Amino acid sequence: MSWVAERAKIEQNLNYGAVSCWQAAVEAVKDCCEDFNTNYDGAVTFSMNNGEVIVAVSRVGAAITMKFDSTKPAILVSVNKGNPRVFQISADEAGAFIKSFGSGQQRITADEFSREALEGTLFASKPTPRFASVRGV
Repeated sequence: MSWVAERAKIEQNLNYGAVSCWQAAVEAVKDCCEDFNTNYDGAVTFSMNNGEVIVAVSRVGAAITMKFDSTKPAILVSVNKGNPRVFQISADEAGAFIKSFGSGQQRITADEFSREALEGTLFASKPTPRFASVRGV
């Protein structure tokens, strides 16, 4: 296969795979919110409105907004409407994938994306676990 065919394959993978990456990221974020509510005190709500994901963290008074930008393609994540962090979506011969935020921009899974996007806000102040702690053992 020539470099032209390889390039065409990569462009095709990006074109068809970017939306799938966004959908996987949304599902991972939704799962993370459900797991947080199961395991910790403090309400975290997940909602979608006009293609935008909003995660409200009432315990710390924060709202995390995520949206898909098909022109880049990328996922934009902002906390309390601040400057967005841009998670690029890229592709190779195997398919499309999300890149981590920052200078390294390594390939990450949807679950790793949810951690990078949510962890700093969800755990900004230590939440109380729902399981009983063991003391004096």
